[in-house]
Amino acid sequence: MSKPYSEDLRERVVAAVEGGLSRRQAAEVFDVGVSSVIRWVQRFRATGSVAAKPMGGARGVIVGYGTVWRFFEREDITFKKKRAGGRTRAA
Repeated sequence: MSKPYSEDLRERVVAAVEGGLSRRQAAEVFDVGVSSVIRWVQRFRATGSVAAKPMGGARGVIVGYGTVWRFFEREDITFKKKRAGGRTRAA
């Protein structure tokens, strides 16, 4: 999983948009995605912060190792690649 952009970059991008740059222009100037700029500005206007949300985690759900394996077994989910069936080989 990739790391979030620095808070410094986020602040500079949001400041540029608040200073009059369009979101697309700010994305081009700072070489980040337009959707990222849109999210950062929305977050700043809603909360006053541009800090990244926490990453990872399992939404507070704690399960045992065996529980996960039993689930996969019961649902017949495997991790092996399946061979393509029905192909004919060249003789």
